[in-house]
Amino acid sequence: METTTEHKCPACGAPLHFDPNSQLLVCDYCGNKFSIEQVEAKEAEASAESKESEEATASEKSFDWGDYKANLSGEKLEGTKVFECKSCGASIETDATTMALTCPYCHNNTVLNEVATGGLKPNKIIPFKFTKDKLPGILRSFYWQKKLLPRNFFTANKVGDPIGVYVPFWLFDTKISGDTQFSAKKTRSYTQGDYRYHETKHYAISRAGSLSFKQVPVDASQKMDDELMDSLEPFNYSELTDFDNRYLAGYCADRFDRSPDEELPRAQDRMTRTAEKHFSATISGYSDVKPSKSNYSTENPSVIYAMVPVYLFECKYDGKNYQYAVNGQTGKIVGELPLDKKKERFWYWFTFLMTGGLTALVMLLLQIIF
Repeated sequence: METTTEHKCPACGAPLHFDPNSQLLVCDYCGNKFSIEQVEAKEAEASAESKESEEATASEKSFDWGDYKANLSGEKLEGTKVFECKSCGASIETDATTMALTCPYCHNNTVLNEVATGGLKPNKIIPFKFTKDKLPGILRSFYWQKKLLPRNFFTANKVGDPIGVYVPFWLFDTKISGDTQFSAKKTRSYTQGDYRYHETKHYAISRAGSLSFKQVPVDASQKMDDELMDSLEPFNYSELTDFDNRYLAGYCADRFDRSPDEELPRAQDRMTRTAEKHFSATISGYSDVKPSKSNYSTENPSVIYAMVPVYLFECKYDGKNYQYAVNGQTGKIVGELPLDKKKERFWYWFTFLMTGGLTALVMLLLQIIF
């Protein structure tokens, strides 16, 4: 059995959950609210009385890129693990990388120590900034005035219960140096005698330099779709705070299952594309400027392990499930919407006819005037 942690109310002993609105830990039983620091102090007093708890706390170590391989050697992330709920004694089988869950039997919020730490607890976390009762309004704003939605979508769709998840991220700091080769054109037209000429000259342009980057984000979970997480950005990383597993109370969380070494190339690709745009902006007087070849290297990259808040839920309509994700800090929402085929055809032909009709009207006016 793996070890677990449950954050209990100092007043009545009932389980606590983190409330994004107040940024406090709240007891649903007695209604008391406590700051992270207050609960930390109470738990520190309790742990001091137990040598076993004291040793477990001392063994925790924040993530450090320099030695994470040694700390994780031999660890198998595939499959499942079994945890024992400290409140009711139930055995909970879950994915090997799940960090926090709610016991399905007694509904207590549980943090899974060995996964949350794994010898490597996150360095930073962005706590949830709003509760899930704000999500219906966010969803309505998302599909408000969407012309191609089916007429009965607003009344016939069924929205599932949202799940708040802390998603693991690597945030890279580094400097990249290198160069980009661009292809470009210059065109001109001129008349000579009875002929009209169009001349196009092709150029190869080179730009080189260095750029420094800070907190380039790459999600570290195989479960989360990369395009989905990219679409939810940006997160405001100025609101990162020191990791404390009390923020996980009442939410799900996954530990990373893709190492920083595996994800560094993806971060480098994002930085290279940014460098290409930066250097492209320095080229003027040409048309059709495109990068043709880039060669960059990173210098002394460093990384921190962070957790960011995301709400996940699905909407069922006409026998199909539509997946949605909401940035738990900013409220940005991404997801797929159903299309009404009849409306889609109508707007296609309407646009086509309006465009064609406007063109015909302009041509007619030109004929009348000239």
